[in-house]
Amino acid sequence: MGLRGRWHHARLSGWFTGIPKELLESSQIDGANAWTRFWRITLPLLSPSLFFNLVLGVIAGLADIYASLRRHPAAQARVDRRGGPPIPRSSMC
Repeated sequence: MGLRGRWHHARLSGWFTGIPKELLESSQIDGANAWTRFWRITLPLLSPSLFFNLVLGVIAGLADIYASLRRHPAAQARVDRRGGPPIPRSSMC
């Protein structure tokens, strides 16, 4: 997860800094507590970034699973023969 997690964090922190402070301040003046500000302002503004990170995470996870399956010896034999019949042990010339 190492480097991949850092990229997700970098993208999300960029979105957090992009939320206008005036919007949060005005909601606080209107009487919204921290929980309400998060659910009504911050989370809706972060939802595109969260969805993007979710999609990239799923793609990366599937790529990891595919790579581990490709390294398995039985899978490698199937890939080498392209799913065809077993290689004959002797030839009849």
